[in-house]
Amino acid sequence: MVDPDVLPMFPNDDPPDRPAALEDWLYSGQQLKRQPSEIAGLLRTATDPLNRYWLWAALVDAWAEKCRPKGRHRANPAVKDAVRSIEAEIYSADEFPMTRMDSSEILDLDHLSAPRFPRLGV
Repeated sequence: MVDPDVLPMFPNDDPPDRPAALEDWLYSGQQLKRQPSEIAGLLRTATDPLNRYWLWAALVDAWAEKCRPKGRHRANPAVKDAVRSIEAEIYSADEFPMTRMDSSEILDLDHLSAPRFPRLGV
């Protein structure tokens, strides 16, 4: 969930298609080819509302992709508690229904910023 002014609004809640240059940068066919940090970096500087909309959509998809189970847990039916699927959705705070909030995990991802401390070269 993000602040109400973060996501641009489109007539009938129907955004135009992704710009071709952004599509090429983000995807290889149907596969997202960018890491969340790359998408977030571009999102921090993007000013075009259409690009910002599609970058947010790609960012939540990239985060969700990072959460997918890997390796033996995915194929092992004996692992009952393994996550089987993840869905990514982004809502502005004024559109997020309270009924969904009760059953959702809250992640504070509203502000994309550089780290406060420089990364150590380890």
